[in-house]
Amino acid sequence: VVEVTAPDLSAPLIFNLAVVDGTASGPITIPAGSDRTIVVRAFDDQGVETHRGEATVDVVEGVNPTLGITLVPLTGEVPVEAVFGEFSVVVDPAA
Repeated sequence: VVEVTAPDLSAPLIFNLAVVDGTASGPITIPAGSDRTIVVRAFDDQGVETHRGEATVDVVEGVNPTLGITLVPLTGEVPVEAVFGEFSVVVDPAA
């Protein structure tokens, strides 16, 4: 689960990513702006949160760099790495 918050967002943006063969993936839409806090949570098959990581970034219009977030285990010792590939922000004035 990915949660995005920012001072100028009225409510958190929540994204549930599909897990296939141990890899979570899916689209994440974040509006351009500063201080976007991205929290990533991983859960086991019982729905218990096992890992968590976060980063705060500025999202600009156009191409943004790859973002890596290390998810720290809440119990145990094996971290998980979350990588968000290069992404673009497109502004649609009609929206």
